[in-house]
Amino acid sequence: MNQEPSPNPKPLSFSSFRAVVILVAVFVIVWVFLSITHFLQTRQQLHTLLIQKTEDMAKTAALADQYMSKVLDRLEEEQEARLIAIGSWLRDLDAQNSLTDIELRRVAEETGAFNIVFFNHEGRREFGLRGFGPPAGGRGFQGGQGRGRRGMGASDSESLREFLESELPFSNQGFHRSRGSGEYRYTVYVRRRNGGVISINIDAETQEKMRQELGPEALLAEFASRPEVIFIQRRHSGQVDLQFGTQIPQSTQSSSNPTTFDVEVDVPGQETTTLLVGFDANLLKNAESELLHRLIFSVTIAFMLGILSILWTKLYKRHGRLAQTLQQIYSYHRALLEQIDDAVIAWENHGGLTFWNHRAALLFPELGFSTAGNSPPAEVLKTWERIKKEGTQTIFTFHDNRKGTRRFRATLETIQSALPTNLIILTDVTEVELATSERRQREHMEALAKVASGVAHEVRNPLNAIDMTIQTLCMEPTTLHTEDRQTLDNLREEIKRINNIVKHFLDFGRPQPPVMSTTDIGAIVAEAASFLTPLAHEKNLQIHVDRPPVSPIEADAQQIRQVILNVVTNAIDAMEQEGVITLSVKQENNEIICSCRDEGIGMTQEQIDHIFDPYYTNKTRGTGLGMSIVKRIVDEHKGKIHINSAPGKGTEISIYFKQSKPQHEATNS
Repeated sequence: MNQEPSPNPKPLSFSSFRAVVILVAVFVIVWVFLSITHFLQTRQQLHTLLIQKTEDMAKTAALADQYMSKVLDRLEEEQEARLIAIGSWLRDLDAQNSLTDIELRRVAEETGAFNIVFFNHEGRREFGLRGFGPPAGGRGFQGGQGRGRRGMGASDSESLREFLESELPFSNQGFHRSRGSGEYRYTVYVRRRNGGVISINIDAETQEKMRQELGPEALLAEFASRPEVIFIQRRHSGQVDLQFGTQIPQSTQSSSNPTTFDVEVDVPGQETTTLLVGFDANLLKNAESELLHRLIFSVTIAFMLGILSILWTKLYKRHGRLAQTLQQIYSYHRALLEQIDDAVIAWENHGGLTFWNHRAALLFPELGFSTAGNSPPAEVLKTWERIKKEGTQTIFTFHDNRKGTRRFRATLETIQSALPTNLIILTDVTEVELATSERRQREHMEALAKVASGVAHEVRNPLNAIDMTIQTLCMEPTTLHTEDRQTLDNLREEIKRINNIVKHFLDFGRPQPPVMSTTDIGAIVAEAASFLTPLAHEKNLQIHVDRPPVSPIEADAQQIRQVILNVVTNAIDAMEQEGVITLSVKQENNEIICSCRDEGIGMTQEQIDHIFDPYYTNKTRGTGLGMSIVKRIVDEHKGKIHINSAPGKGTEISIYFKQSKPQHEATNS
């Protein structure tokens, strides 16, 4: 029989619980360690990232400076060659005295020159074309301070005097800013044939704009405009030559401002040049604060997980103990339900079977092929519907292979829970009904016995008087005719029959208690068969006896003989001409079974139900007390009677007696 397995979670042992706690502790420690390590690594990576960013900026600025220097040097060389060529051409025209204002204007338009001025060997202006500058007769025009491209130009007289004192054929004053206008110019001096100087001054704003857009200043300015950068300083030999941003430190030392995070790196390719960048410390602190918050959150989560794991482990351990207790209770109840004689079946409403005991499987064989969760068999559902329709007092009849036909009273319950469960309890009331029936029958028979005893006494006295009168008449043969004598003989036979009936009444009304002794029931059966064989031969019937050796019984031999005679006599009366009556004795376990099987007309179920009732008979000449006496004697011997009969199929009456105890058991008792 399959039943629903009860939940039985295996509780944690102490060693398992300790192992779980250790694992949780190790997990929390590792998590905290990894979180702190990640925080420190991330913080260091952030600082490293800022330093790397500054170094990359320094490299980019250095590369831009180198590139811009090469570009401007190239432009300067081209401009120098071009202007020297123009100056040489003008010098030749000047030497030939063929240079006019028209020619100068044409040259100025082609070269974009602001000024083309001719000086004598003393540095005084003789003639020329100028767009702006000092008035005629002044000391000259803008000059440069050598080859540099930074700062204001030198005074005209100084640069011009230096060139006049030199013996150079030409001089490149380079890119410089005009002292007057502040704009960028490019100036070239060319020596005249007479020792004077031709000064050519052209616009250099395009080159300066290119330098500003492509040079390191633009890159540093763009980098300084980022929100995380407070200031940028480029220092050459310890002196600041370029700076951008706000909160710029005044000294050449690193900033001590707590609101900035300073990073200073060397500019590649420039040994004495460094780049100092001040990053916003608040952004760095915010990032570190966010990392710290994440660290705290991670550590908190780790500790919470650890605490929850420990609590869960304790709850699980307690749950295991409760589950073990519940399992014990469940096993006890299930064993109890298995031992009771009631049939119990349970299944979920609109669901499958959950439980049934062994007795239920005997009554409903389909349950033997079912498993928990299957739908209830059709017979179970049919029984359920019948109980709901007819009520809980409904009596069901089942055939039990062990106990034969049994009667059950049904109880119907619906257990309301999360999953409503239907419950059928079938209580075996066979013994109760049998005991009730026997009690009523005993009371009825006791009452009838009293009546029968009184009737027997009242009938026997006049009957004896009649019998004595008939005997007296029969003693005078001379006065009676033959017909009268025959009539008297018939009267005496009827009186004997009435006496026999009266004797049965007296036996029924005054039962004698059995006198127990060790009895061989097989011998009694053989004796009864031999005694009744002549009666059976009158109807051409045969009595067959099957009596293997069996254990003796404790019984009253005379009463057992009366039982066998009554049963066999009924069998002879139930049969017509010819046939066989079989008497058998056998032993099964601790019981001795004596059976009488005939080939008579058989009985209906109604006749079987009333066969032991007093005065119930189907024979024309019977008293109806024979089987009642049989039932009383068998009950007094604590035996049982089983009748198997059907109309037209004969009848088999089996009487069960308990075998007597072996000698050693009786001694021990």
